[in-house]
Amino acid sequence: MKRVIALFLLTAVLITFVNTASAHTVNDKLQVYKAAYKPVIDGEMDPIWQCASTERVVVMDQNDVAEPDDYLDLFPTMRVLWDDTNLYIFINIIDETINTDNVESYLNDSIELYFDADNSKTETFDGVDDIQIRVEYSDLSTDDIDTGFGSGGSDWGYDKSGIEFVVMDWARDAGDATGWNLEIALPLADLQIDPNLPFGFDVQCNDNDTGERENMFRFWACDNDEWKNASLFGTAEFSDYVADEILNVLKTSVAPVIDGQIDEIWESYAPSIYQGKYVVRDGGVAPAKYTEMEVWQDLQFNFSALWDDDMIYFLGIVIDDEINTENTSSYQNDSFEFFFDADNSKLDEYDGVDDIQFRIEYSDSVNDDIDMSYGSGGNDWGFAIPTVQFAKSDLDMGDLTGWVIEIAFPIAELQLMYDSPFGFEMQYNDNDEGTRKNIARWWGDDDDSWKMPSFYGTCVLTDAGGTAVEKQELSVASTFKLCQNYPNPFNPSTNINFTVDSRKHVKLMVYDVLGNQVAQLINEDKQAGQYMVEFDGSQLASGIYFYKLEAGNQIVTKKMMLVK
Repeated sequence: MKRVIALFLLTAVLITFVNTASAHTVNDKLQVYKAAYKPVIDGEMDPIWQCASTERVVVMDQNDVAEPDDYLDLFPTMRVLWDDTNLYIFINIIDETINTDNVESYLNDSIELYFDADNSKTETFDGVDDIQIRVEYSDLSTDDIDTGFGSGGSDWGYDKSGIEFVVMDWARDAGDATGWNLEIALPLADLQIDPNLPFGFDVQCNDNDTGERENMFRFWACDNDEWKNASLFGTAEFSDYVADEILNVLKTSVAPVIDGQIDEIWESYAPSIYQGKYVVRDGGVAPAKYTEMEVWQDLQFNFSALWDDDMIYFLGIVIDDEINTENTSSYQNDSFEFFFDADNSKLDEYDGVDDIQFRIEYSDSVNDDIDMSYGSGGNDWGFAIPTVQFAKSDLDMGDLTGWVIEIAFPIAELQLMYDSPFGFEMQYNDNDEGTRKNIARWWGDDDDSWKMPSFYGTCVLTDAGGTAVEKQELSVASTFKLCQNYPNPFNPSTNINFTVDSRKHVKLMVYDVLGNQVAQLINEDKQAGQYMVEFDGSQLASGIYFYKLEAGNQIVTKKMMLVK
């Protein structure tokens, strides 16, 4: 079921919050990433959302007498993006019972969003920029949305007409998890948020199972007075790291020490991504569906990535309430798996050249313990395992248990190249009772990644984008850039993203290998900003093509492949 509200839309750039293990913060501020294009507000998770960190909304209200029954009863997560016009929020709720029959909207299944543009942390709502917005599961239009509660007692004239939102039901395999999504766009001007200043923020999920609200989960606060007390909000700030449907791996001038510790280079520099997909192992079959975990602490992981001229670095953090390595088959044990495809071929089988899989178990201690290059290749294809560096440690996060892995792979051995997209997947195998019970991964929802690179996501080594430590003044655009098209190879269409740093006459053209122009996508003046253009190659033959961006005296050309 979809309920689509088409209202206020302008194109621009995006961003999202990030965590390491419970919340990735810099000076206790959640980092909100800039992104390459505006998501379609349709309740579906576009690829750009998968390249944005997933925040667990799991802080239980201090007045709740008990937690939800299990993982399927209530488990919300959120992703947040922004551009120069809107703040975008995508919330996924696992909830097996949904009710909206109470006359009081706050007692129904609903999501509440809290904003304080000047981050004043006052103990009352100020009636100026402290705003609460509630969207019920049953809301159909912006007129149904409740806004501006708290001590203000009215909507303070908050203009809801610019809001665009979709509520969508979802179910993954009959009889398994059910729930709903909220995707919403909120104009920054109405929220009064300045992209260069921190702002107060929180999210609350209300759960009605029997006609009354039974549980509340939040992202930040554990106090139920947020509806009138802005001092309970968390704090967020915008970063200029660019999130895209291709995951940007930033270059670092300081290599992390491979010691299994979450040091400053990871906490303050690298973007952190949570897994997006779950798969259940059941009698040797791996259907794509959500797990039947009893609690969310059974399996959650996130990863960060960096690179320099020699190595690509990964930090993997898993929350896991039971770790086992007693199975004789390594893939059945608690382990991280890393998948690479240097040429991003998206083939349906390993090519025996640059499609490589690594598996590091919790019990591995030396390089010879690493398993690698499975799938149709069946051997290591000459990869120099001794050049890999890794270290592990147990997770130290209060009541949460799990482990941390820090690993460095030689870029030359992986055959990766700067600014050239490569296939990538990261997976965690979870052994709870002597055998693998669950699988969680970043991108795909099919258990054939071990032999099919077509299920990988896409990354690129880049030196573009800022860091949380070296925060810059945010602007519409500060660079001229042409991105690699995605997907690539493609059939029949692909997206081309580019950035213009000032008002210029812009041309975007496509040529064949003989230099013949086969398409003109843009030929007009453009303001400074980020743009996305779809190229449809359905009328062209398979082969290599080149696309060229001209803006004033600036010219850049890239290659793409059409495969039919």
